Amino acid sequence: MELLQEEKLKELSNNYSKLNSFELALEMHTLVQNGVPQKNIAEQLLKSNAWVSRITTAYRKASPVLKEAWGKNQIKLSAVMEISQYLEEDQPKALMDKLNTPRLPSVKPLIKQISSLITIAEQAPDSAYARGILDVARLITGQIKVDDFSDEWKHLLDT
Repeated sequence: MELLQEEKLKELSNNYSKLNSFELALEMHTLVQNGVPQKNIAEQLLKSNAWVSRITTAYRKASPVLKEAWGKNQIKLSAVMEISQYLEEDQPKALMDKLNTPRLPSVKPLIKQISSLITIAEQAPDSAYARGILDVARLITGQIKVDDFSDEWKHLLDT
């Protein structure tokens, strides 16, 4: 391996944690194109050969449109790896489908917040409305089943 390639490999290793997945893939791909074996890259980054291969293959197979979205952090590495398996002409549609798929927020923090609200609301459930809201919160957090819903609200459920 040439001295310049070895320096680039050490530079990649030193900057590894500062790079996003696109920058990392580009750097690894460039090293491979310049004759650096994937095995050497893997050893330097303390990763497996398969890991390096998957990322460099995704970069190599990615269409310009996919690379652009990846470079702008509009799409995650896992999605790039999936979409890059498509034919190049099919990648833009797959990318748009992925970008237009709504992402649900993490449920765990929401359940904790709802559970806290239940505790507070249970101290003063003085109306049918408050009991209904409590039942919905309990239903969402898994504390009750639909059958346990208050009779005054059960008729509104589409079960």
